[in-house]
Amino acid sequence: MELSVSSVLFSVAVASILIVITDLILLTKASYKTFRVDFLYALIIISALRLIVPIGFLHTKTLTSKHILPVFYEFGHHQLTIAKAAHVSTFRIMAAIWIAGSVVAAFLSLRSLLRSRRLTQTLMATGQRIYPDKIPASVAVYRIRANCTPFVSGARHPVIFLPDLNLSAVERADILQHEYQHIRNHDILQKITMSLLVCAYWWFPLVYLLRKELAIIIELHVDAQVVKNMSAEKGTEYLETLLTTTKKLRNSAPEQTIAFPSTSGFADINHNVLQRRIEFLLEDHQFRSTSLLLIAIIIVLPYAASSVIIEPDYVQPGSEASKTYAITDRSNSYILHTKGFYYLIINGHKLGKVTQLHSPALKGIPIRNKP
Repeated sequence: MELSVSSVLFSVAVASILIVITDLILLTKASYKTFRVDFLYALIIISALRLIVPIGFLHTKTLTSKHILPVFYEFGHHQLTIAKAAHVSTFRIMAAIWIAGSVVAAFLSLRSLLRSRRLTQTLMATGQRIYPDKIPASVAVYRIRANCTPFVSGARHPVIFLPDLNLSAVERADILQHEYQHIRNHDILQKITMSLLVCAYWWFPLVYLLRKELAIIIELHVDAQVVKNMSAEKGTEYLETLLTTTKKLRNSAPEQTIAFPSTSGFADINHNVLQRRIEFLLEDHQFRSTSLLLIAIIIVLPYAASSVIIEPDYVQPGSEASKTYAITDRSNSYILHTKGFYYLIINGHKLGKVTQLHSPALKGIPIRNKP
């Protein structure tokens, strides 16, 4: 396993392709007839893992770039003077900016998380705890007076918050079942992990799209799980709950009260997200099996995503590799033996002492003895 600039760049390129493919599937209604939530989940996981582990493995095959990467490496190894007799490469400056940006992003994310925690503690203190049926007593449920979507907060000790939206008994039951499924799936932990990935790759624009895709797919997944064992009539009621709750949220002008990393809500007032959820449910994905071809793709994709890496045809000046030589013209080459030592002579120039006389690289080169 090896971590290098090339492995990071290649991992970002592979993740970019997978992220764009996932987004195209989510944007294309016709694709809903083919791709199930589990396939989309697999694309998200593979994209995230390629970014989390941007290294080459033992089975990875190295390809050589002779044009683009060598130019980039030449730029990266360029030495800049930052003080008297102090030089630093462009790559080191870029790495310092990357680390500093990640620290700042992590600080902002932590601050947002703490604000969210203080807010939920306030909602718990001012709300009323209820004990609905079919929700274990170990999961706290609070009815609150707030203009926000029903949501679950907290990774270790999740709490369901149910705002006062004049919900019917059926709507309340559907919402609670949805939020409890988020808890069973550990969706909050998934969102926090994605938030950390965004902090690490703050400079990579598509990582923000990846975070958005995960949020949508989590909701699609939970919707499918909730309606899986429902009758057609109950499934229709669930869709109506999704629509009416969203309408009530829009009419009440909901406040932006909860930070992203620690919550997962039932309704989204974003029209495009709501439309995708409804269209995906109407395709009855939970009743169809993933095709064998897609299963094969899911199995092969992680291996394929890590099977190739591209390295530049480039030797850093001053490195040990720059001190090696390639023998292209053996007719003008020979090994000089003098005073018990062997030296490589190419075109009349002594290039260095030979320490491995029987190396395959020296095969066929004549030895000349000098007293």
